Amino acid sequence: MVPWRDRLRLLYLRESHTSVVGLRNVARSRGGCSRGVTFEEVEEGHAFDSDGAAASGGLFAYPGQCNLSGARYPIDLAGRIKRRYGDKWLVLLDAAALVPTTRLDLDDKGHDSDGPDFIVMSFYKVFGAPTGLGALFVKKAVVGDLDEKIYFGGGTVAAIAYDSEWQRYRDSISMRYEDGTPNYQAILSLEHAMNAFERNFGSLHSVSRHVQAISEYAYKRLVRLVHTNGRPMVRLYVESNGGQAIRQGKQGGTFAFNVMDARGQWVGYVELERLASLRGIALRVGGHCNPGCKQRWLEMDASDAQRIFDKGHVCWDDHDIVDGRPVGMVRISFGAMSSVQDVDSFVQFLQEYFANYTAKRDCAATATMDNRPSLVSPSITPNDWQAVGELTAMAIYPIKSCHSISITAGNSSSWPLAAAGFAFDRAWMLVRQSDHSPMTQKKYPEMAKILPRVDLARQALVVRHATNPDCGELVVPFYSLNTVPVDRVRVCGDVVTIDRSSSDEVSRWLSNVLGVSCYLAFDKSLLSPNPPLSHPPSPPPESHALDAKSGDSGDADKGDAAESRLCTRRKQANSLHSFANDGQYLLVNEASARQVADWVHEACPDGIDGSGKPLPNLGPLQYRPNIVVRGRRPFEEFNWEVIEIGSERFRVMGPCRRCQIMCNDQHTGIGSREPYLTLAKRCRLDGKVVFGLHLKHLPSSDRRYRASGAHLRLGDIVTVL
Repeated sequence: MVPWRDRLRLLYLRESHTSVVGLRNVARSRGGCSRGVTFEEVEEGHAFDSDGAAASGGLFAYPGQCNLSGARYPIDLAGRIKRRYGDKWLVLLDAAALVPTTRLDLDDKGHDSDGPDFIVMSFYKVFGAPTGLGALFVKKAVVGDLDEKIYFGGGTVAAIAYDSEWQRYRDSISMRYEDGTPNYQAILSLEHAMNAFERNFGSLHSVSRHVQAISEYAYKRLVRLVHTNGRPMVRLYVESNGGQAIRQGKQGGTFAFNVMDARGQWVGYVELERLASLRGIALRVGGHCNPGCKQRWLEMDASDAQRIFDKGHVCWDDHDIVDGRPVGMVRISFGAMSSVQDVDSFVQFLQEYFANYTAKRDCAATATMDNRPSLVSPSITPNDWQAVGELTAMAIYPIKSCHSISITAGNSSSWPLAAAGFAFDRAWMLVRQSDHSPMTQKKYPEMAKILPRVDLARQALVVRHATNPDCGELVVPFYSLNTVPVDRVRVCGDVVTIDRSSSDEVSRWLSNVLGVSCYLAFDKSLLSPNPPLSHPPSPPPESHALDAKSGDSGDADKGDAAESRLCTRRKQANSLHSFANDGQYLLVNEASARQVADWVHEACPDGIDGSGKPLPNLGPLQYRPNIVVRGRRPFEEFNWEVIEIGSERFRVMGPCRRCQIMCNDQHTGIGSREPYLTLAKRCRLDGKVVFGLHLKHLPSSDRRYRASGAHLRLGDIVTVL
């Protein structure tokens, strides 16, 4: 449904939601044009006077309140435009972000002809339910300007013939344009939502006054946040004198901002959001589907957006700082249920984790905060050879994000190396049937109870459930003929072709134990007993490395959206080297794990975290490493560059960026807040919570990866080069 049938001219305010910006494609399909404009251009008339726009007319769309910054724009803007340019310009008011906390009153804005021609809103944003239900208000006078209906569905026609292109649409505009059966159940629930809203909060006018008071209090508290050196902690994206704007109704109960460290450097919003969620604080981070507002406040243009995309960043990933600049923002919003205590809790959270924090700090410096003694050994020069410990444990994760197989003296003291990492490490993964997306413990903690075993004698993957023996064992042969290719699976932002087991038994077993319809996917090249891979995969080109020294770990569990960087790597290699996100191997130092455990138990002496949940086992395997070494000192590994384990040499690719998956107990799947919250205070690099190291194997030039070739053995000496 679009006004002005031919050569539609569309103007939209810079602060418009993406769903409004998307109308520009409709305008282009009608042979028209579109342009984003600023509020100043609209007020001064430049937006309509350029390129003959005033004479030709069109559609102007703007939000009553910006969904990202909270800035509000006059409801009578439609009247101003119409009084100046007449009815050639139709006006669309996006009221979705405005009406949850403000009464939309058109009665006192002049004559009916001066009001917006179209108003859109979302009931979900007002009441929190039902989802997917909104309203479109259309002025009767402009119904005739709507374009001719193209597609039609059930309930929209008054008469129709199947064997001739003849139909007559219903007279009612709602019946004519609403294809199919309306969602009656959701519509009926609106009455209950409205009654509950009135019963709990009174009138919307009362809610508006409440939100205004909370917003002004929050603004004052946020602008006063400073480090001890006087630098501001928060950069608020509001017009000057935000307090006055709130009182005048020009600023709503939504604020966008970013956090800065004590040196004025940006702190990534992803880590902030993860920490806040563990403290029970709900934040929205990213671009918030508002490209114009984001570009304005982050001082970006179209070339910046394209350049950042070319470097691998996409809207949903975890790359929040690119080339030293944030690519998104943090957003907080207040409503009828918000309180002063909510504001105080959030400010206290910011002070606890970010006051006097310096983002460019390694774990050595972090460990010495608050006058604690340094725990890290002096740097070791590349020319020194120094034995620093021994290999005490190894682990592989045959099914991505499921339980590990520990390589111990009790079952096997060595394990072979392959081009992608340890043999059989993350050679399989579980994929959700509904949308062909990889599954991880982040969304499905029950995956921690899936116990895989590589049975070389039977040449099969054997799987059982930790707490449900009635399920029996699932046996999946390496070379089963029951496989089919799948080309729709998105791994690390890239749609790739993989193989899946076509056995109904395999899918049924996995779906039953996890309670979600899924299937088992794998890469055939990783299951060969003697893969002809004499060279390990090359790292991505330097131009694609967004965060070369703080990448996500080899498992998606440690940060689902390391995705874009690995996506680039896979496109370069044109192949899939295991289902690990980043890094061939992940190393953890026992001494570092022990130090973190001491810190956690110091904060939680009763074994219960701040949310009342039991602490997970805080041994080194809790961090899902491949390699565990017994070092001399905690965190000395962050000084290493090249190491030898036995006769095999490895290059340190950088520290492992962590997420909440390491808080899931790897035996029970029960989530906790620890050790993430403790590491957030003690071990951050460039604003990211890190623990462990990514390693890349450096094979001898005359050695191939074969069953008789490279191995690691328990007890191998670890030497720093």
